[in-house]
Amino acid sequence: RVALLQLSATEYLLAWSVHHIISDEWSMQVMVRELVSLYNSYVSGQPSSLRVLPLQYKDYAVWQQSELSGEQLSAHRAYWLSRFSGELPLLELPADHSRPQVQAHRGGHVTFAFDKVSGKAYQELLRKEDVTLFMGVLALVNVLLYRYSGQSDLTVSTPVAGRHHPDLEDQIGYYLNTLALRNEVAGDRSFKQLLASVR
Repeated sequence: RVALLQLSATEYLLAWSVHHIISDEWSMQVMVRELVSLYNSYVSGQPSSLRVLPLQYKDYAVWQQSELSGEQLSAHRAYWLSRFSGELPLLELPADHSRPQVQAHRGGHVTFAFDKVSGKAYQELLRKEDVTLFMGVLALVNVLLYRYSGQSDLTVSTPVAGRHHPDLEDQIGYYLNTLALRNEVAGDRSFKQLLASVR
């Protein structure tokens, strides 16, 4: 849904609403960038500077369907079923009240910053262990959850962009995927061993 509102003789507001099932945040950034480019071309009387895309979303959909069939589908399915086999534990964090019967997704956030010395030292450790910053932060989150819950079998999910090819970077569509990452945080393991496991 799109609406153009005239606020004054020289000021307008463009509002649009797109369901998340057909567009992710990355796509919204592409759309804004392209809209600004088209508008600037229009007001200056120049032809559009947008390049023709080598792929369309439908090409991605066809590729994804071919990837998720036959032997590849069987291999993916076997991997994920083995990673999440057995009973999956519910994270039991200490809280000020019991878990409600019907779960809601209300929550909060806490901001934390390393001091420069600790941050540099941690980044150096990650570099030596051939681990990305994302993996290093994931390991820390697992340690924190282990410390407060006492549970060693932990699953943390993260959104991933799903744009594995440069030709998908300027596409508009829903590429986002939620990836569940299951890790074992054993008390007798060193932190370096945990980093290797997370990697």
